[in-house]
Amino acid sequence: FQCWEAIRGEMFGNLCAPLCDTLDIRYRFCSKKGGEKDVYFVSWHNFSSSSVVQLVMKKAKYSEKLLSDFYSAGTTLTYELEQRFLIEINQYLNQHTTEKKVHNIQDVVQLFWTITKDSANKRKLNVLRNMHGLALHNEYVFSLLYPNNDAIPRLYGSCGLFYFMEQVPFTLNYVGATWSFRTSVARKLLDLVYRWDNSFHERLHVCDVKLDNFGIDNMSGQITILDADSIMINSVFEHKLAELHCVDDQDCSIGNCRGACDKNQSKCFPFRTNSNLQASFSLITHDTQ
Repeated sequence: FQCWEAIRGEMFGNLCAPLCDTLDIRYRFCSKKGGEKDVYFVSWHNFSSSSVVQLVMKKAKYSEKLLSDFYSAGTTLTYELEQRFLIEINQYLNQHTTEKKVHNIQDVVQLFWTITKDSANKRKLNVLRNMHGLALHNEYVFSLLYPNNDAIPRLYGSCGLFYFMEQVPFTLNYVGATWSFRTSVARKLLDLVYRWDNSFHERLHVCDVKLDNFGIDNMSGQITILDADSIMINSVFEHKLAELHCVDDQDCSIGNCRGACDKNQSKCFPFRTNSNLQASFSLITHDTQ
């Protein structure tokens, strides 16, 4: 992470000070899985609350490139650029809700609470770039829109294009597989799936179902999904599915979310043929095919 950008006021966030100034956020190790994100595990020695919090620091690897392309016209904030920015932000919000829309820059600043205080009196173009970079992350936007949701880990804040999520101690990969444990996990998964289906304004589709994408808290025993990038609301999911061309049903799968092919039209039907319950309970049998 290039802290000089934060020091120069080009990037900011509520966790820039402990990361780059007081050094209360300390590197532990990085993820070796690769993928589309840079992922670091850090400890936040929060002396104001006399606690140490384990966090996961994330950023999409492609974010700088996309921002460079979007803001390539120069360093001047024009009305046209501002309107394009608002259109982009609303598109990201629409991936998760149909009930939230931003109409001006102030609306975005109020929603992106992790940078609000630190962005005061900063250059407006830099504020837009920072918010735009964070908006590229589905998980971050989902956390902003559903702050009281406990189906995913807690969002602690951001610095620059990185955002910080609570680290859940264990994944389902690293916990014992006795029959009693599987029974307990099954009950907790049933509760989690019920919340996906009933606790939001639209049903959620979770399409990246695998053991290491589910975490379990060693204190509460609650199960959460560790990466919310694969979560889609029903209307968005059905739209994506209907856009797919197909030869057979296998072409109509989005991750673990399965669809069916209309072979007469060579297009996927706009509905799912398996459920969150079916996909999630495959974890119990270790069958994710």
